[in-house]
Amino acid sequence: MADAPFSPLPHRLALRAMRPDDIPGAVALCRASRWNQTDREWQLFLTIAPKGAMVADLEGTVVGTAVTVPYEPGVAWIAMVLVDPARRGGGIGRALLRAAIDHAPAGSTAALDATPAGRGLYLSLGFEDVWTMTRYRARRDRFEPAVAGSAAGGVVEAASPRDLEDLVAVDRRAFGADRRAVIEWYWRQAPDRAWVSRDALDASGAGAVTGFALARPGHDADHVGPIVACSTAEAIALASTAISHAAAPAVIVDVPDRHAGLREWLTSRGFAVERPLTRMRRGSGVAGLPEHLFAIAGPELG
Repeated sequence: MADAPFSPLPHRLALRAMRPDDIPGAVALCRASRWNQTDREWQLFLTIAPKGAMVADLEGTVVGTAVTVPYEPGVAWIAMVLVDPARRGGGIGRALLRAAIDHAPAGSTAALDATPAGRGLYLSLGFEDVWTMTRYRARRDRFEPAVAGSAAGGVVEAASPRDLEDLVAVDRRAFGADRRAVIEWYWRQAPDRAWVSRDALDASGAGAVTGFALARPGHDADHVGPIVACSTAEAIALASTAISHAAAPAVIVDVPDRHAGLREWLTSRGFAVERPLTRMRRGSGVAGLPEHLFAIAGPELG
């Protein structure tokens, strides 16, 4: 995309395509808002959504961001609608969100995960609530793991490169769109933090992958998720394994509220509620099997 502004804004502001040299400014906005993302996420966005990553520019300073990630088929994931706290309330967020919506491929459903602060803006631009979730946080040294390594009917073990195709397929069924680039990025970031659950071994000696858990490092916490499973017991086994192998001082997990069993287990192991989130959409809907999505990848990735 050319560097020409998408549209003019008052007070010497302009929206334009994000460039690699904008990453430090975008990371600074994350720190100012106490968000957990690092330069790694911004590099991912520039790789998988170069036409949908944009900034609000004030005479060379990044004061806002938004990203539209196309997940085929038919999902336009909107993320990182972020404005400098000192400049909120002046219409920058609305302009960024409108531009993000405009970048959604024709016929796709725009979707996002909203914080309480942003939900009102999204409602005003035609988004509707789909389901709610809760972010949980715990200090790693206070986490009390359950017995890990087993799941109902099978086992939990470290994922290997040969499992990547199965992870992509299982994730696509649960999420409702292809996130291959995201799954592969997780693997590159932290291959030692990828876990799979399998059916009991069959005659060939290789049980089928039924679920998985991934994790990635953040600024001040490891983010565990997505977690995809066929049952609460399987999800707990995956979560316990993934959390037990976290490296940061703190761990965060975003769990759909429908999964009361996993939420209760997290609370019993020392996790506390940090904030609510709401999945929202603008369009006819997103398919998939959300009942199998026990923890999301994060609001920035779905």
